[in-house]
Amino acid sequence: MNEVVIPSVLQDGSVRPPEPRKQNLLDLDREGLERFFADTLGEARYRAHQVMKWIHHRYVTDFDQMTDLGKALRAKLHQHAEVLVPNVVFDKPSADGTHKWLLAMGADGKNAIETVYIPDKGRGT
Repeated sequence: MNEVVIPSVLQDGSVRPPEPRKQNLLDLDREGLERFFADTLGEARYRAHQVMKWIHHRYVTDFDQMTDLGKALRAKLHQHAEVLVPNVVFDKPSADGTHKWLLAMGADGKNAIETVYIPDKGRGT
């Protein structure tokens, strides 16, 4: 279903076009992220791999902390992209340490995922 975006009407009666939505990088797989970097940002595809490592290996979601990216690329990322992690809206813990979570997805929170976290020795599933 397509979402309808209503533009803002200013005090003088003129209409301001709606702000374009930023791309949540967590919504993209590897190929999608490579295309986003090439097509939207005009950057080499290897830059997508650098950002993936920051997000998925180092758990960094602030572009300014991605120090091996140039300032110009970080500025483009701030303008066109964001990293929105799911919000835990419900947490039901069990006596054995298991947690059942309801995660709200996206900026509007209209979509949700139910998942279970099972702790184990030295890791979680």
